[in-house]
Amino acid sequence: MAPVRAATARFAAEVERLAAAKAPCRVQELNIKGRDLIALGVPPGRGLGAALDALLEAVMAGRCPNQREALLDYWTQIQSAE
Repeated sequence: MAPVRAATARFAAEVERLAAAKAPCRVQELNIKGRDLIALGVPPGRGLGAALDALLEAVMAGRCPNQREALLDYWTQIQSAE
């Protein structure tokens, strides 16, 4: 049972961190829209959804702030790195 309790404690701590940071938990809460990524050349469809998911993950992980310009810059950077 100890591993389960430890995992539960880690999960609870992460939820508290996200709540305190007012981090978005859904793509709709990002300060960027699909049309912004389309303007950067991301085609509509599944790829656009995957791009928004990747940005949400980056914000939730603390790698990028949930600010429009920061998200656009972050997307540009990860695309140029590929």
